[in-house]
Amino acid sequence: MQKKILIFAIFAVIAQIVAPIVVQLIYPSLQNRALFGDSFGITSSIFSLFAILAVLYTIAIQRSELQKNERSSDEQLKHMQRQTDSLEKTTKLNALATMLNVTDSKLKYLQSDQYIEKLNGEGLQEKQIISKKEQKVKEAKSVRDKYQDELDDIFKSI
Repeated sequence: MQKKILIFAIFAVIAQIVAPIVVQLIYPSLQNRALFGDSFGITSSIFSLFAILAVLYTIAIQRSELQKNERSSDEQLKHMQRQTDSLEKTTKLNALATMLNVTDSKLKYLQSDQYIEKLNGEGLQEKQIISKKEQKVKEAKSVRDKYQDELDDIFKSI
């Protein structure tokens, strides 16, 4: 396509150079050459009109392509936003699941004989041991419930 355009451009330049020489050979008188040139006045107006129409057509095509690209960009942005939201939710789910496992492990430890032995080693009385154990278990359950609620909220939003 570029080769054809180049050949056409070269032909147009050669025609511009050769045309006046040929006209001068055919019409030696200046008055006859002027009349001959005036006879093509409408032709140049028609070519100018076609050039303007071609520019307007090109602008219309570019505008429609730009709108198409904007719509495509908006769709890609929305898709990327959905992927980001999904990734954030997945990351948060994993973190909360890990925290639930940690809290469950802590609850098991607090309810184990090993924790009671640790409290016995601190020299506390039985009432103090039971009270401290119940307080720690209550705190751990509260934290676990908070994590579970957050997990439930995320699952509902999915």
